[in-house]
Amino acid sequence: MIFFANALNIDGRIELSDLLKDTKDLGSDAHVYIKSGTSKKSAYIDHKGKFQIKHVDIQNPSVLGVFSRFYEFSSYYVQSHNNSFVICPLPSLDIDLDTFTCDIIGSENYSIKPLSKKIYQEQQSSFGFLSFLMNPMILMTLFSVGAMYLMPKLMNSLDPEDLAEMRKKQKDTQNLNIDISQSLANIFSSSNSDTKTKTK
Repeated sequence: MIFFANALNIDGRIELSDLLKDTKDLGSDAHVYIKSGTSKKSAYIDHKGKFQIKHVDIQNPSVLGVFSRFYEFSSYYVQSHNNSFVICPLPSLDIDLDTFTCDIIGSENYSIKPLSKKIYQEQQSSFGFLSFLMNPMILMTLFSVGAMYLMPKLMNSLDPEDLAEMRKKQKDTQNLNIDISQSLANIFSSSNSDTKTKTK
């Protein structure tokens, strides 16, 4: 990034390199910003890599940076000096700007290139045994398998009299269902016969 500073605007451009061969690679939302306290101004980067932050008022030390989703850039200390600006890279954003000292650098000859590309790793969903067990289909399968193996053992562990009584109740229930089905069949059969007789 090459800087040209004046009283109102900060002009510059992103310098191409082997790492950054086209400014389009920075991303469509790439921009340069300058921040002082809660005040912040920004400017987008054009297709040639140029930008201009207009009407900059930096009475206090400020931080200038480049936002890109795909590249890392240094941050810069900016301070007014003799109707111009002092601009130099910051070793860290955690330092106290009020006590930081910066050498005066000729703005017309000062340039910087991207530090590195940002690496995005797709987060793979880890296999969760608990979530696997909570799947409704898995729960139904486990219940069916468990009932198939446990029911015979449960039946064998019952008292013979209780087992005989339970089987008798099951048989009575089956007979009752058969009787109900037969009764319904007779009712519908009788109804159909009456309808045919009236028709004749």
